[in-house]
Amino acid sequence: MKHVFKKAVVSAAVLASLGVIGTANADVVDSPKFKILPIVVVWGGDGSGATEVGDFLISTGAATDIDLVNGDVTPLITGTLNTFAPTGTAGVTVDGNDLDSNSDGTLDASDALTSPLTAGSTVAQTGANSLTSSFFVASNTAFKINATSAPVGTTTAADLALISHTMGVDADDTGSTFSYGSSATANVTEPYPGGTLAALTTGADVIQVGKTATASGNIAAQSVRITNTYSVGGVSAGGLEVDPADLEATVTYVVSAI
Repeated sequence: MKHVFKKAVVSAAVLASLGVIGTANADVVDSPKFKILPIVVVWGGDGSGATEVGDFLISTGAATDIDLVNGDVTPLITGTLNTFAPTGTAGVTVDGNDLDSNSDGTLDASDALTSPLTAGSTVAQTGANSLTSSFFVASNTAFKINATSAPVGTTTAADLALISHTMGVDADDTGSTFSYGSSATANVTEPYPGGTLAALTTGADVIQVGKTATASGNIAAQSVRITNTYSVGGVSAGGLEVDPADLEATVTYVVSAI
């Protein structure tokens, strides 16, 4: 028995020296990774005087962004929560006062003249009054806006050359009926030089803007306002000598992260 025990000890020592017997161990490798994706939020009105988010875009690097809301944003009459009316019937002034007294974008029975009229001095202006509409964007990344125009009704594609268009970006809610932009900055990296809607019939990227959010806050606070101004460049402002006319278009804006 003594002899056998010695052989076992010797054999164990030999195996250990060859690496056959060793201390057991296991490797556990965790790989935590966090990724904050680019987000662009686009909002306007809900049609009844309140705000509503129409697009919540997340960029994953694919050709198109993922839209978690996938709705249409309702643009607003600039400075208000009233829905922008594309008829342009509010583009009339009397003695410098806009006839659209309730700022709803349409002339109707709810509007009223604020001063008495005197035939010998009152001046009615029509024709080249501008229309402005706005929507809002909040983002943690840069974004671009693509615009595509199309004629409506009796308006022709050639007529779109009569409608001038500019686009502005701001984070200043001075004069607005609601608050926005207190935690945002309007950093336009590629401004839009302006032009006519005829140049947008096939679609074009018109502006690029940097990240809007600069501090914590709600979506409105972290938003900039995108304001589109439309004017009739081919019709001179005048009084009742300007003939009635319909000149109408749609402009579709697509916002995407870059």
